Amino acid sequence: MKKSAAEAHRMLSNTYGEAAISERTNILGSYSNFKSYINYPVYWKYISHMNLYYIIYFFIYHIIYFIIISIFLLIILQYPYIFRDPDNFWQTPANRLITHTHI
Repeated sequence: MKKSAAEAHRMLSNTYGEAAISERTNILGSYSNFKSYINYPVYWKYISHMNLYYIIYFFIYHIIYFIIISIFLLIILQYPYIFRDPDNFWQTPANRLITHTHI
């Protein structure tokens, strides 16, 4: 099913908006528009030197959360019995051949 050039241009302009090739742009200009349209995320225009400080405050919560989880994981991996119930590890180990009275 062949499409005409006008139909193809209409589909491109509907899909890519201003980054699509138009009749008035050359190939290099349209490629740079397309490249800049695709490579940058949507929120990139909101990141500037004015609000960079607020973005750092936003990421501090993630960094603190990562540090706390990392310390907790390090403790668990180094000392695996540190957070367990001490009643299970009292002076004598459990005898598996004797059934407890409460069972």
